[in-house]
Amino acid sequence: MPAFGFNRQDGETPAPIPAGRYETIIRSSDFKLTRSGGERLVLGVDVIAGSYTGRRIWHAINVAGSDGAINHGRRALAKLLGALKLDKIEDTEELHGKPLMADVRIESSFGYDDKNTIDDWHPLEDKGARQGLEPAAPVARAAPAAQDAQARRTFMNNGNQAKSATPKPTAAEICGEDIPF
Repeated sequence: MPAFGFNRQDGETPAPIPAGRYETIIRSSDFKLTRSGGERLVLGVDVIAGSYTGRRIWHAINVAGSDGAINHGRRALAKLLGALKLDKIEDTEELHGKPLMADVRIESSFGYDDKNTIDDWHPLEDKGARQGLEPAAPVARAAPAAQDAQARRTFMNNGNQAKSATPKPTAAEICGEDIPF
């Protein structure tokens, strides 16, 4: 029998790094389809300085899809190119290997683990421009209020209509009698 060792902790997703500005570098890029049929550029961004060195953040920029998504993606890509001091690129590999600063935040989504996302990009010389460059320890988050929990259960149906996850009333509740079906 072949020898095989595994530590359960190796298979667990690490907690997100605390929100803050980090020195980063883009190590990888790939195009992926979205659930709605659009396309996004997915960047593998590594922290290269401080106590979170080596941690990877996956950052997606929409490049095809709805007009709103494309406009948001163009603004994000323009910020990224500005931080790298590039006017245009012909290949996403031109983004690789250049250090820059990234404003990282923690994104929460109902039903999923918290994850990091990048809000903004800055040239490397802006390294100390924001106070609290890197938090020393994660900040404890308060539990969501009941109405916030209900709001998190709301989801988008067809991208336009909000639909609540509230259960439908039973026949007995509608008719006021117990109908055996």
